[in-house]
Amino acid sequence: MDRLEIHTLICKRDINWFIVTIKLFAYYSKLDFDVVIHEDGSFDKDDCKYLIDTIPNSSIISRVQSEEEIKNFLKDYELCTHFRLAKHHTIFRVKLFDPFYFTKSHNLIYIDSDILFCKEPLALIENIKHKKGAYLKDTWSAYCVPFRDEDNDILCDRFINAGLNYYPTHTHYSLDHIEKCLEILYAHGSREATHPFLEQNCIAYMITQLRREGTIFNELPHPDYSVPTLGSFISEHGRTALHLNSSPLVGPWKKEHYLYEMDKIGLTWSL
Repeated sequence: MDRLEIHTLICKRDINWFIVTIKLFAYYSKLDFDVVIHEDGSFDKDDCKYLIDTIPNSSIISRVQSEEEIKNFLKDYELCTHFRLAKHHTIFRVKLFDPFYFTKSHNLIYIDSDILFCKEPLALIENIKHKKGAYLKDTWSAYCVPFRDEDNDILCDRFINAGLNYYPTHTHYSLDHIEKCLEILYAHGSREATHPFLEQNCIAYMITQLRREGTIFNELPHPDYSVPTLGSFISEHGRTALHLNSSPLVGPWKKEHYLYEMDKIGLTWSL
């Protein structure tokens, strides 16, 4: 079974953003898929019902459920277990492990809640059609010591973002490589650190090493798929997908971009 799955990690405040994200993706891609929502522990029963009722073919993995079940998946990986379960690390660590344990098909796209689709994602669809991995190119290398640009690192390819990536088979994921990356990161002080880019660094390291071993991961065309640095609201930017994160160059105009794209397809939703 290799039915396409969309996985995301969201909190209560991002529920409506994600609903619009997935509606726009469905509208433009015309793909048939299941949606697996990994909640961060902030949902209540009404949130779960709201999402299930709103998003077709969706399911929710609760924080309580995942915390217990993930232990067996990681039992042979000491550092992966530590990173996933250590409370001081950011919640982003969930997306490094949980989608790959809870997937039924091992044919999945991970999408952050703030990926705004503005037209048909042709490059992504082409990779899905041919079962080739794909990743979003970042605007800058958001990694940790010793993988930053200024560290002259060669173990991670530059500019790999963790917000929109396609993993078409089980061979596009490796706990061995993640464990090795954590070993390097922890040796440089990250074990007790709270850093927002640790999980992204692990994904970048894993993708880099898998590519060097012959596994295909294509970079989605940049800046057609990008973390934009527009510096203002620009309606007709011509791009396919924008990662509208909290960067000062992006975040202040997130709502304007979403409302504009919603209006283009006649979608009304409360943000």
